[in-house]
Amino acid sequence: MTAFDGTTFTVPDSDENDHEFGRPGSGRGEKRAAYPQVQTACLIELGTHAVFDARLDAYAASESMLAEEMFAALKPGMLVLADRYFYSFHRWRRAVDTGADLLWRVNANLTLRPVEHFPDGSYLAEVIPPYKCGMASFRLRVVEYKLRDVPDGKDELYRLVTTITDPARAPAKELAVLYHERWDIEGFFKQIKSVQLNDAKIFRSKSPDGVRQEFWAHLAVHYATMAIMTDAAHHADVDPDRISHKNTVRIIRSRIWVPGSFPPLPSR
Repeated sequence: MTAFDGTTFTVPDSDENDHEFGRPGSGRGEKRAAYPQVQTACLIELGTHAVFDARLDAYAASESMLAEEMFAALKPGMLVLADRYFYSFHRWRRAVDTGADLLWRVNANLTLRPVEHFPDGSYLAEVIPPYKCGMASFRLRVVEYKLRDVPDGKDELYRLVTTITDPARAPAKELAVLYHERWDIEGFFKQIKSVQLNDAKIFRSKSPDGVRQEFWAHLAVHYATMAIMTDAAHHADVDPDRISHKNTVRIIRSRIWVPGSFPPLPSR
């Protein structure tokens, strides 16, 4: 089971980074944030947090467009989860063409025309293409349910769409439970930002090339760390989620005598 999501990373305040990546606005002072930022998107395996593919671009880039660039990594047999900000008519069609099964959340105002209702409460719906786009309509299965938002006490509607149209293969309740596994990708980003990065949670590289190199280095380090955790879990016969990523990183760091031997760019 895999998922797409995106996040931003803060990078050092240099002219090169500012020109290449840009920065958010601010309601204070010069109306600009103190540091430039980059927009990233990743495709990960939720059980192990292993990264299949990733993209990095300027702060203003759309994370949904960056995710679309990674569709080549989708394969038949995958179940791909995505939040409601990723759906569009054309993007869904492109993702379906990869042969992977999809389970995406969509906005509650998306027009879906029910054509068949199933005993588990889900229904088959027809999606009408945008006007004059030259594409045919298609069908997908819809799962709707509400969850109570504890802070404000209100019920929030969740509307999921999936390519799995047979309720016997995947009952609505099971799909609803599976979708919330998508939050594991938030844990993946937290592991990099709060554990692998420095206390300030800012990249070190003052050049755009260095930022890109550092981003991929962090993904490689994370992948290697998760491989160690998965191997340890296999030998201990426990779920990898039972092993602390933070403690694993501490153990690895304790065995690197001179951390400065691995700078983001070759020494001159």
